[in-house]
Amino acid sequence: MNYKVKKTFLEVELIELEYQETLELWEEYNKNFNEDFRSELQSMNNVEKKQINTIKEKKKVKPSKSHLVKRIYRNLAKIMHPDVCKDEDAEEQYKKLTKMYDDNDLVGIICYANSKSLKLSFIEAADCEFISKKIEEKRKFIFEKKQTVSWFWATSEKEEEEKKKIIYDSLGLNNQ
Repeated sequence: MNYKVKKTFLEVELIELEYQETLELWEEYNKNFNEDFRSELQSMNNVEKKQINTIKEKKKVKPSKSHLVKRIYRNLAKIMHPDVCKDEDAEEQYKKLTKMYDDNDLVGIICYANSKSLKLSFIEAADCEFISKKIEEKRKFIFEKKQTVSWFWATSEKEEEEKKKIIYDSLGLNNQ
């Protein structure tokens, strides 16, 4: 595997970690925001709801599978199919892989293969440009999540707490 492919795989790992973390935080922030401001959300045309609906609508449109997604999926499916793989959680893992395939999630599939130490030696330097485009799509998704009202609400509150803690610590006071 050449340097460019290795570098791309590292970028894939990093963006997938950031994607998963952002998605988990956003879901938590959105839930807390909706709980705290339920009445206000119901009484006004909320931008957050429109953003959520827009994201859901975008997700419903499934683009055709790329040649690379198909190729990686087929190679992994041969190894991970429950009829072939005898691991206890083989069926669950196969469903996870199939969901990523159905979602056309190239970055997720590559990360999955790497996490299982499965070699993707057939990926060439020429494929890296396409993979980089998929990485950029995930970055855009992360950016969009971090621009929502619930994200700003949750992070600004945390930042205030951190600032207070720094001030109290610098003055040698206990933050109570």
